[in-house]
Amino acid sequence: MPKLDKKWFNSSGSITPNLATKLEIASLGNPVNHALSGLGWDGTAPVATIGLELSPDNKTVLCAQFLLRGRLCSEPISRSAAAIWGERAKELVLKADIPDGSRFQFNSGKLASDPLACEEMKFFFTKEGSTVPPTEWPTYGIKEFAVR
Repeated sequence: MPKLDKKWFNSSGSITPNLATKLEIASLGNPVNHALSGLGWDGTAPVATIGLELSPDNKTVLCAQFLLRGRLCSEPISRSAAAIWGERAKELVLKADIPDGSRFQFNSGKLASDPLACEEMKFFFTKEGSTVPPTEWPTYGIKEFAVR
């Protein structure tokens, strides 16, 4: 995975007015990506940060939110389906392509994301290396799921 530009992401000290201007954004949505791009982010490297909303006088923090951006995994993750759906699914392996980190929202104020429904990611099941068609999933007790 590519490294972020050390000029911005591996330093200590005070934030200069120039850097503060580059970090200032209007909201925690797409402007976050724009601000990171201005600092040398390639759009794919995983980044975790905390967005702060300041008071109009810039003296207090009104709220904060944990934010993820970038590609979290380069290949689909694998997990035994039995760990989720029990003994009926013991022969299956769930393979899921975790989406861009921005799909995970942290609205509860915790470091555990809100649930991300299975419809929001690409996934499939295998049995002995072969893909199991969705029509067979009920046989194994497979139901909708979400990840955090």
